[in-house]
Amino acid sequence: MPVFGWDYRKEQNFGPSKREKCSSCDNEVTFLLRKISTCFTLFSFPIIPYKIDYILVCPICEKQHEIDSWEFYELVARIRSKNEDENQLASSERYITENGAIYRTETQINFIKQMKEIEMEREKRNNKSD
Repeated sequence: MPVFGWDYRKEQNFGPSKREKCSSCDNEVTFLLRKISTCFTLFSFPIIPYKIDYILVCPICEKQHEIDSWEFYELVARIRSKNEDENQLASSERYITENGAIYRTETQINFIKQMKEIEMEREKRNNKSD
């Protein structure tokens, strides 16, 4: 078993990122964003990355072209904000029924009842003291 090694490649896929025309197949596509790290290894474990490639890949012809790190991080931020917006929309839609009523959990209903009871007790005390 080799002690040291290199050319271990770790690939991270970030999903669809940028829509433009592919120079190879001439299709208007949404390119896939990938990050490929090439590392030194110690006993087959990746230790130190010595090369990082930021790549856009055409989903049709799989032609790859490298991008700068600043463009990569802009695209990652755009993907994450898009995903967060979709998650917020999905979570807010879960609590609104078809007729526009707001759905509440049993815990929320119990909390509201307790707060109303506390408010009524305060009003009773204020009325007694007057």
